[in-house]
Amino acid sequence: SSENTTGYNSEEIDAVKYPESTCTSDNSEVDEYIKDKEDDQDALKSKGAEDPEDSPFEVVRSAVSNTDVPDMPSMTFRTHVLGIFFVCLISFVNQFYWERDNPIALNLLIVQLLCYPMGVAMAWGLPKRTWNLFGYKWTMNPGEFTIKEHVLISLMSNASAFMALTVDIFAVLRLYYNPSFPLWAALLLLLSGQMFAYALAGLSRALLVLPAPMIWPSSLINASLFRTFHERQDHNAETTPEHAVPD
Repeated sequence: SSENTTGYNSEEIDAVKYPESTCTSDNSEVDEYIKDKEDDQDALKSKGAEDPEDSPFEVVRSAVSNTDVPDMPSMTFRTHVLGIFFVCLISFVNQFYWERDNPIALNLLIVQLLCYPMGVAMAWGLPKRTWNLFGYKWTMNPGEFTIKEHVLISLMSNASAFMALTVDIFAVLRLYYNPSFPLWAALLLLLSGQMFAYALAGLSRALLVLPAPMIWPSSLINASLFRTFHERQDHNAETTPEHAVPD
């Protein structure tokens, strides 16, 4: 038999090699850890059964909220003004610089960072007067700039941030073939390509978006940034006073 030079006795070695077969007091921490993990899994399953809209992944639950505030303003005057402004800005910049050797691209993160201070400034400066237009009451400033407004503005601009692939067809035709392509045909081809893509997205929404187990890692960054901007916690009863000396 080979000589033991590890410095551990045989019981400790057997406990490492065969953790399930040993019943000594040394592996009590391992058993407790396994039991805690099983309890966590059971609690997660029961929580998922109670709330089917909650994601089973912890990273998604920490970034995306599964609650809603129905009374929160969303389609407001600020949403339309800022949304149209960023749609025009991003679509023009990205399309204009797309064919360059070093293209400049404005993405969703830039819109998230820029539209928040603009929305807060509009919430501070716009009048809160209520207007009545043919029986429909609306106001320029319904109150605080909400997360729903922020998300809608970002979605509008993100939809126009990527160049339509059908534009390459017109560019190649004019560059190499120089055909007589009427404007109405070009617009019809462009709109048909875009509508077909959105139709596919709508058909796949029930399979790829709505189920709770679906996870889109690239969207978690944007969701975390939205919640960082808009979710505020009341620390009055939890934080230490400003001039208090900690122990």
